[in-house]
Amino acid sequence: MLKAQNRLVSKRDFLKVSRESGGARSRYFSGKALKSKLEISRFGFVISLQVSKKSTVRNLLKRRMREVIMENLPNLRQGYDVVIRAKPEAIGKDFGELKEDLGYLLRSLNLLR
Repeated sequence: MLKAQNRLVSKRDFLKVSRESGGARSRYFSGKALKSKLEISRFGFVISLQVSKKSTVRNLLKRRMREVIMENLPNLRQGYDVVIRAKPEAIGKDFGELKEDLGYLLRSLNLLR
């Protein structure tokens, strides 16, 4: 599980990242990253009702996204707030495809070393 210190939780932080940062897109995700004053990176995940009406599907996708970030955490640059949004195309994809695509997004945001 992704540690609480690495999670972006407040609405104010989500809005700040959304308004003030540049973004990138991949097949299944879009993301924005903003340099912060903290020494750790924090991640927030957004999966809207437009992606799926079923909460079980949205929660599964969110758990998979957290798992990919957790695996890559030692290789990620520190000191960023990141918001990652899932696209409807991500539903039903296997973990390997999601992992590869999220890795591409992180490289596009210049977060992977």
